[in-house]
Amino acid sequence: MFITYGRSWRGSNEIRLREVAKRAGSKVRIVLPDYRDAELLKHFSVRYRKTEEEVANLIKDAVKEYSDYFDEETCDFKLRLTKHPPTNGYYRFGNRQIITLYNYNDQKGNIPVFVNKKPGRLFDFFDFEFDYLISSGSEPPTEEPTSR
Repeated sequence: MFITYGRSWRGSNEIRLREVAKRAGSKVRIVLPDYRDAELLKHFSVRYRKTEEEVANLIKDAVKEYSDYFDEETCDFKLRLTKHPPTNGYYRFGNRQIITLYNYNDQKGNIPVFVNKKPGRLFDFFDFEFDYLISSGSEPPTEEPTSR
């Protein structure tokens, strides 16, 4: 999964995420923007109309919550931070991907969502890009959680 912070998505799917975490053999990969990168924070503060500090705290909260959901002893879990801003949301569940595009205007809604199945060129493209983000990303530092 590659998203900015996904607060609403996390809240809506917390029960399912915890179920996946308990399932033996689960493999979970999450990439989030690096909240230590000033340029990324500036980019997101404009996009989301929040301060850079607010964006950093939202990402830190996501790191903490995802890390709390997934126990590395129960499932194969990796969380990485990247210096690349997401141009889309990426979710993969088995042999299916869900790709959500981001818009750059003020309108909400009417954003295309693509579902790709394996095998296929689009599936391979997004999988390759995501694998790059995982391999080039860094582990988040161990920090105290932020307050909301």
